[in-house]
Amino acid sequence: MGQEAIIDKDGNWDLLDRNGDDRINNANYKKIIINPFLRIPYDYIVDYDMEPDPYNAIPTLFVEYAKDGMPYEEIVYGYPGIFNKDDEFKSKFTHYLDNNKRLRLK
Repeated sequence: MGQEAIIDKDGNWDLLDRNGDDRINNANYKKIIINPFLRIPYDYIVDYDMEPDPYNAIPTLFVEYAKDGMPYEEIVYGYPGIFNKDDEFKSKFTHYLDNNKRLRLK
């Protein structure tokens, strides 16, 4: 689930409003597509099912909503990595944006 964001030359970034955002036209920013990564602490996991679900074909985690009604302790944003089985040099690691550089860009 990608989301549009803008980033400036200093690495400061901000998410764009999904309902239209004029900042996308600002030449000082580059538009990027990023993904949220929800960090779930091990202590919040109460059970798991290793049988892949029919939609995503991944295991299911059952978690406790232990932090302010959320099942995760932090949301970080970044670019997902990719694995290229045919050419490992084309594979890329996941890159996380610095949450300290998330600012309300004008």
